Amino acid sequence: MNVIRINKEIKKITMEQVQDDAREALSHYFQEECWELERNMTGYSHVTIFVKTPNGSFALRIYQSHAPLDNIKQEHAYLEKLNSLKWLSFEFPRIHPSLKGETIVKLSNGLHATLFERIPGCCPDMMNLKHWTAMGRGTAEVLKAFDAITTEALPPMSASDMLYNFFTPLSRENFVKQTKCPPFVDEFKEEANLFLKEADLIEKSLESVKLPVRVIHGDLHAYNFLIFEDKVSGVVDLELTKPGWRVMDVAAAISNFGFTTDENSDIMGCIDAFASGFCEKGELTEEELKVIPLVLKMRYVSLFIACVDWYSKDKSEKVRFVCRMLLESVTKIIPAINKDSVRIVQAFASRMKNRSKKEK
Repeated sequence: MNVIRINKEIKKITMEQVQDDAREALSHYFQEECWELERNMTGYSHVTIFVKTPNGSFALRIYQSHAPLDNIKQEHAYLEKLNSLKWLSFEFPRIHPSLKGETIVKLSNGLHATLFERIPGCCPDMMNLKHWTAMGRGTAEVLKAFDAITTEALPPMSASDMLYNFFTPLSRENFVKQTKCPPFVDEFKEEANLFLKEADLIEKSLESVKLPVRVIHGDLHAYNFLIFEDKVSGVVDLELTKPGWRVMDVAAAISNFGFTTDENSDIMGCIDAFASGFCEKGELTEEELKVIPLVLKMRYVSLFIACVDWYSKDKSEKVRFVCRMLLESVTKIIPAINKDSVRIVQAFASRMKNRSKKEK
């Protein structure tokens, strides 16, 4: 999902609302109040505040109350493994320990926080094809990195697992039940019905497919890449890192083509540029290549399923807006994927084939 657009459109948690938490959290890391709070960004399970100090820049993440401590610890464990890989051309977030050597500090209100060293770079320009090529190369390297830290055999995962259990555990029955409630049953009825139909079609189409399961990033959309001098300098936000279909990270990485600000943007141009970078060294099986369009649609549908569950627990205007934006955008994106599905597969498969011939 386009995090930048969401943060522009919805009412943010203002700096005033989070500065007390930030000040308390930073007191665990610095003996004196020598920091300057810059901008902040909000996500489903955290607030990130960029911090400038005389000794460097940092990203302070304050996890929200619904972010389980075990999940935070698991994310940090994966980061430790990934940061042990010495051949990476970019950085994963590195934890800056507290004055007591802690990686997680607990605030007086019960929330948890972690301070990360800030990685140079900024979000990619969705209209810059060089950035799409760089993200393709970066995604290939991300897959290689997670392959390296997946040291044990993982059980297979079904299409139902990826649809209804990856972002949030929600059965199909409960998903259908929740879409029969406002605003999905009235204001968004047509769009919600499209998602229900697509969910069933995706599950049926992929029910017999056996795809490689690895530990994956889980949310490798474009705005979790950092770009510096037209190259990937960092990959961030590993809160959803867990076992899943390897090809889902590829689908997530190209998913933001639908959220570009220019309605006349070249969708296949973006995907083609990404594929050119990915296929230089990236590895996917023939089965994975064939299902990229379906898994791309699965990415959008599973996000909607998670948003429906989120709205059932938090009926705020913020969550309602996220649901509306996703519905309105994806109802245009899914037909585009259907129309160009053969070209999407070919963008990857033809390059993989050509590389294989050269290597022989």
